[in-house]
Amino acid sequence: MNLAGSTAVGWYTLPNSKDYYFPAGQSASAEQLFIDCASQAQGTVNVPDFYGINLMFNDSLPRTFGGKQQATIGGVARVYGVTWISSLSGPDLSTVEHEMGHAYGWLHSTTPDAHDEYQNAWDIMSAAYNNCAIDDPIYGCGGKQTIADNRVSAGWIPAERQYTAGPSTHHIALDRTTLPPSTGYLVAIVPINGSSQKYLTIETL
Repeated sequence: MNLAGSTAVGWYTLPNSKDYYFPAGQSASAEQLFIDCASQAQGTVNVPDFYGINLMFNDSLPRTFGGKQQATIGGVARVYGVTWISSLSGPDLSTVEHEMGHAYGWLHSTTPDAHDEYQNAWDIMSAAYNNCAIDDPIYGCGGKQTIADNRVSAGWIPAERQYTAGPSTHHIALDRTTLPPSTGYLVAIVPINGSSQKYLTIETL
């Protein structure tokens, strides 16, 4: 993952009160909150130049979350990857990493014997969310990596480095997905009953 070209701007004062964006007994107006934040920043940077925007708030939100958001900013209509980070979530980097994953379209993951979607200890989108790989004095808990399936969906693992198994016995070598060498397989995909929608992945971090 390469975040070269990213920047940080603000703080900005929103044009409406907190109750406007989070009315009692109603769903939060996440779209309007994004539009107002991005419109404030548009005077400093050209927001449409960026794939995604992390919104950092100096007050509590009902929840911290991430996802896709359609909006028109600076006269340009498009879909952004967005995170809405509450002050209650800081200062842990792992929270931002997890929500940025949702902004890329990634889902939570689990293991075959788990009972909920936060049981995969190897994925920042799951149990690794609160399992610190690093503890930075400024940015707090830094989470682990993400699974190969997410890397494939993001286009980070090219087709020639994915191995799809057939019905017979296979012997292959898998390289690690994190800081890998320049050649070799990074993930093995094992279809379940020949399905292209249901499959297992085998990988090493």
